[in-house]
Amino acid sequence: MVSQGSNLSDSSLIQEELNLQNLCESKLNEIILNPPRFEKSLTLMEETKSFEDESSNYEYSVKYEQLHMPDLSAISGGGKGEDGGDGPDDKDAMVQKKVLKEISKNLDEMIWQVRVKVRNKKTGYNYELSTWLRNYEAKPKINI
Repeated sequence: MVSQGSNLSDSSLIQEELNLQNLCESKLNEIILNPPRFEKSLTLMEETKSFEDESSNYEYSVKYEQLHMPDLSAISGGGKGEDGGDGPDDKDAMVQKKVLKEISKNLDEMIWQVRVKVRNKKTGYNYELSTWLRNYEAKPKINI
């Protein structure tokens, strides 16, 4: 009896997790197919809504974040030549630093992360997925 009760409990938890996962994947796919306009205001608030239809016991929240690249200048060198003076290596390092800065700026505008979290309002169980989205309106620009 005890093991059957445990099996039933485990089965219902697995079913709940599958429901949460399916709803989360569905909402994430909906966003991928119909992405919003990527603007700074999109990152200000996490949107929380309830599902319509038979999934009314569930709610979802959507949060957007821009990609923020770390400072890449540390890998481009210190800006001085090997002898400590201003040599040809100094110009190469400056160009490399500028290129890395431009790449970082472009990626920050082009790549966004979306997180979808689905929660059962009755049980409190939740499931979360995230993915990266490309902002097709952002065009790469390199000013060197």
